[in-house]
Amino acid sequence: MLQNLITPRRHRSVFAGDGKDRPIDPASALIRALLELGHGQAQLLFHEGHDWQSATFEGMRHSLALEFTGEAAIERGRHIAAIVSEHEFDLSGHIVVDIAVTKSNEQRRSDPPVLHLDITALTVEDV
Repeated sequence: MLQNLITPRRHRSVFAGDGKDRPIDPASALIRALLELGHGQAQLLFHEGHDWQSATFEGMRHSLALEFTGEAAIERGRHIAAIVSEHEFDLSGHIVVDIAVTKSNEQRRSDPPVLHLDITALTVEDV
């Protein structure tokens, strides 16, 4: 009985829409969208998601870290940092209602140079 009390609530699954019938949760969908923005030059270092709800919405609060290695990748990372808060994400069944780069750390002395971006986001179910 105690096990049922501590089991986390599952998010309603949606499907990717690519014919493969793979369930996509809001975390996977957001990660996929951010990596697509990276055009193959972004690497996910970390993601943590927590359930979130208000009186009218249910969703997930996300913390992510992305890494961009090399000059071209750093330029792409800078571009993402500049546009991410205004970007229109297409997440099946979910909406990004808030997203921001909370920390940007560029390591120019490393070989190759590296850019780390910490991002927070809030997704809600699109009902």
